[in-house]
Amino acid sequence: MKSPPAIQLESGHALDAVDVIRHCEGQMAYFAVPRFVRIVTAMPLTENGKIRKAALREAGRTSDTWDREAAGYKLRARAAVRHRRAGRRGPA
Repeated sequence: MKSPPAIQLESGHALDAVDVIRHCEGQMAYFAVPRFVRIVTAMPLTENGKIRKAALREAGRTSDTWDREAAGYKLRARAAVRHRRAGRRGPA
């Protein structure tokens, strides 16, 4: 099982998982947009201040992990629409 992307918010800021997915839709191919998103208050850190990725992987999907499919969110295949509008079919 692949661990969901974890996003740490700065203090005093708010963010919804749907906002993350909407941002990703505009920046990534539709098949690369993550299904699961986890917003955390603090990342697990090593003694040197680096993120402990193994700890995030071990945690996996937790109760605070947002699931795009369970929420009924449908992705828009925007990249294909842009190519059609520009008269291109994709990479040549």
